[in-house]
Amino acid sequence: MAQELNPPNFSADLAKRLAEAADGYRDGKFYCFVCKKAFPYDIRVASGNTAEQAISNANDELATLDPTQYHIYGPYQTLPEEDYNPTLVYDAIEIKFLNQNSVVQTQTLDGNTDCIVFDLSAYDKFFHTYFVRLYGHAHANDLRTSAKAQLSLSKPVIHAHATLLNVNLPQ
Repeated sequence: MAQELNPPNFSADLAKRLAEAADGYRDGKFYCFVCKKAFPYDIRVASGNTAEQAISNANDELATLDPTQYHIYGPYQTLPEEDYNPTLVYDAIEIKFLNQNSVVQTQTLDGNTDCIVFDLSAYDKFFHTYFVRLYGHAHANDLRTSAKAQLSLSKPVIHAHATLLNVNLPQ
């Protein structure tokens, strides 16, 4: 059975997080977000070329979760940037890490990657302040701790698909 879309009375924090999630796509498609009403929201994304398709995909996603804990928000159509015309078009990124001109590690990232940081200083400048605003200090500090652990393993922290990837905390 399909769930009521956009349950009434959800928090301003969740509204802010849903807006951030939708804003990250900017591609003209329709998106529904399946998530918990309480923090941490554990947002799952369901997209489609039509609102009906996004809703159907969201119901499919919800069927794999506890419907008493998760709700469907949307559909929201994300509009493309009017004057944005990327000059660099790619479907994947390959990073090679060198030591004394020899490849020591290679990593391939998908084409939705929009930011990569390689050290904690860059994380603090570009991610941490954003996450403090989006999630508050406590959760942002948890994300920073996870990012620090990942960076200590020589793995870059990746932001893609409108969310932070490779950090083991709910998005």
